[in-house]
Amino acid sequence: MMTFAGLKSRIEKISKMNLNWRIVVLCWLQKMNATLSIVTLTTLTSIIFMTNYGWSRPKTVLAMSVTMGAVGFLAVGITGLYFFCKLGNVLRQRIAFLIGVLIFLSMYIFAYPWKAISSPVAPYNITEDLGCDPTVYTWCDTSYVPAAPILLIVIALVMGIGIPLSMVALDAIYSKCLGPINQSVMQGAMIVAEDVILILGPIYTSGIYTYFGFDTLWAWNGVIVAVGALLWIVHLRRLEPYS
Repeated sequence: MMTFAGLKSRIEKISKMNLNWRIVVLCWLQKMNATLSIVTLTTLTSIIFMTNYGWSRPKTVLAMSVTMGAVGFLAVGITGLYFFCKLGNVLRQRIAFLIGVLIFLSMYIFAYPWKAISSPVAPYNITEDLGCDPTVYTWCDTSYVPAAPILLIVIALVMGIGIPLSMVALDAIYSKCLGPINQSVMQGAMIVAEDVILILGPIYTSGIYTYFGFDTLWAWNGVIVAVGALLWIVHLRRLEPYS
């Protein structure tokens, strides 16, 4: 049974560990950063296609099924490169993670609804309950969406390449940073960092989307990912011993 005294003792024990806390905290932040994009996609993708594009439910399901098939193919390819081609020995883990983060960032750049190359959101179809309902979303008359194929392609790249590449690299760096200790508590801390976003992320993403729209959500997430990428670049030299 967990007690306050036991928790205090464990915290004191952790604080006395001879760890590179700067890199440990960096890994926690990057885990949260990457998880935010994952939560955004899993929470809102179907809603975006039915609301912003006015797609029917069967069409949305079909498009997402094809996209997830591509995701699976790409993810298996990345796993195969690690397993059969020893990608981890060729590509330094700190660089692999940076590539993964830049793939995340590319989603927010290339799939952002730039007005010059985007289309207005689909008008509301009251009969089929599809499209953007201005009584629910105040931004319906002023918002734009990128071309659907572009959004689907970047989703496939992020989930099929960006996620496995970055997560494998981050876990490897974090484990090596912890070193030859009983890692159960510190690995648990990493899981807690991820769980915070899994709990709060859907509230954040759905709230921003509902009140401000797709473009604002994409812009804010893009800034967050860009800050994460910059933090990683600043620490590349410090990460060298662990990758």
